[in-house]
Amino acid sequence: MVRVSRVLLVATLIGVGGWVAGGCSTDESAVEGKQGAAAATTPTASAFATRSHLLVENLQARITPRATAAEDDGSDDYDPVTINADADPTSGGAPLTVNFDAEVSGGPPNMSYRWDFGDSSPLGHGLHVQHVYGRPGEYTATLRVTGFNVDEAQEVSIDVDEEGFDVDANADPDIGQAPLAVQFSADVDEDLGPVSFRWDFGDGAQDVSNPTNHTYRLPGEYTATLTVTNGKGQHAIREIQIQVDPHEEADDQ
Repeated sequence: MVRVSRVLLVATLIGVGGWVAGGCSTDESAVEGKQGAAAATTPTASAFATRSHLLVENLQARITPRATAAEDDGSDDYDPVTINADADPTSGGAPLTVNFDAEVSGGPPNMSYRWDFGDSSPLGHGLHVQHVYGRPGEYTATLRVTGFNVDEAQEVSIDVDEEGFDVDANADPDIGQAPLAVQFSADVDEDLGPVSFRWDFGDGAQDVSNPTNHTYRLPGEYTATLTVTNGKGQHAIREIQIQVDPHEEADDQ
């Protein structure tokens, strides 16, 4: 529509210039002769043509392109992005459940938040996420914040131990002649809540009680293994060495 209007305006201005230059003449100009009339009309036509050109240029100058979306969004007015990422807990035994929380200020609206937990698991999204580390190791969780002209990140270190808690295992006695009856017991922190016990006595026998008793009937060296598991799936393992000597008959007096 604008282009058509420009064409019409130019045509109109040229037409007006031509009418004034060629059609508006008096009897006196006709008497002077064709040569005088031609000389008189030449500067007039040039003046109208120049004016028409200037009007077209002014019209083009008034038409300005619309600002792009990047200019309209006012991104330069946003405050710098600041990130405060945290994790609770940051250490513990496997499997370790960690709650990640973050506070982000500044930046444009509609930013995205992605967590890389550092253990090749799927990404987490949002400011508040939970993740379970199933294996022991040292991990680096990274929160990445992205948006218009924004790409910022902050890291959190997570240390996952082999054991989730401490436990003490005891055997009484741990050495003697066959058959050797041994009493096994384990002590754990009461704050752990309900826990389960599994004893592997090293001779093929097992038990899930605590405390418990077991008799070694054959001489040998055995490794009794205790595994304690809490409600979160965390576990602790303890080993006890048991030495069973051959039975010796008492000398007759």
